[in-house]
Amino acid sequence: MTRAISTCAATATALALLLGAPAALAGRMPLRASAPLHGPLRTALGASTSTNWSGYAAYEATFTSAQGNWVQPRADCQSVRRHRYTLAAFWTGLDGYENNTVEQTGTEADCEGPTPVYYAWWELYPKAPTVIEEPVQPGDEMHARVTQDELVLEDLTAEWTFKQSFPARSLAFASAEWIAEAPARGALTDFGSVHFSGVSASSDALSEGAIESEAWRDYSITLERSPRHPTALATMGALEEEASAFTIQENAAAAAPPREPAVRRDTGAGTGTGTGPGGGVTSCRRPPRSCAWTPARVATARTADPWVPPPARSAAQR
Repeated sequence: MTRAISTCAATATALALLLGAPAALAGRMPLRASAPLHGPLRTALGASTSTNWSGYAAYEATFTSAQGNWVQPRADCQSVRRHRYTLAAFWTGLDGYENNTVEQTGTEADCEGPTPVYYAWWELYPKAPTVIEEPVQPGDEMHARVTQDELVLEDLTAEWTFKQSFPARSLAFASAEWIAEAPARGALTDFGSVHFSGVSASSDALSEGAIESEAWRDYSITLERSPRHPTALATMGALEEEASAFTIQENAAAAAPPREPAVRRDTGAGTGTGTGPGGGVTSCRRPPRSCAWTPARVATARTADPWVPPPARSAAQR
């Protein structure tokens, strides 16, 4: 991850306003914006498909926490042209499988043209994401834990910890997820594969359990290009280690080439605290060349192009 510099803040704010972003969104520049699972869904016994998620989700319980580890993938950006971008996010969180909020934290492996970019972030969707100003590199072992009032992200390799508290009001805590996510627009980064381990969740009825548990139901989720073109962009491996580990394999041959021009996304300031080299939350993430050029999503994407939640599933589909 390229470290932030405070002198970028004024440029970020000005450009965000020029792009039509609300003033509250100026100052941060994550390339990503997460979303609830969307599709529409196609479901089978124990499996479903999505156009933005791949991984596992547990649901039909009131969850108190979700946690998991993963090894940060390496982005292969050699074939990405200048002024194009690709994105891939890896995270653990609560909610989003059957509702329109997501409490989550994770890492990113993006391509700004042929240049790979790695960073960490947290998000309380539908609010904008916040970049965590700590270093992330391919091969780092990450640990995330999300509870009903706190997000915790640790880089066990770089030895830093980030914590962010949040109010629990109006949140359902209706699902727990361990996900590799594609952008709703633009292309998925060629990340090879990502391995999740130490995966568990807690609910009102169970102090701790693996993905498969009698206390809730679970689905594996395959990432597809679209319902009309059901080409798998990322596929799930079988559950391992007593249903607490799995691998997601990205299908580079099926990934669509980037179609959008490089544009800038700026988002609002965060207030988290970090320990380790550099601690805290970035106000501006410096791209390879300058703060004036950052391939990212359009700053108004959340309001101009809202995410579409999946349709409700009938009892027969479940």
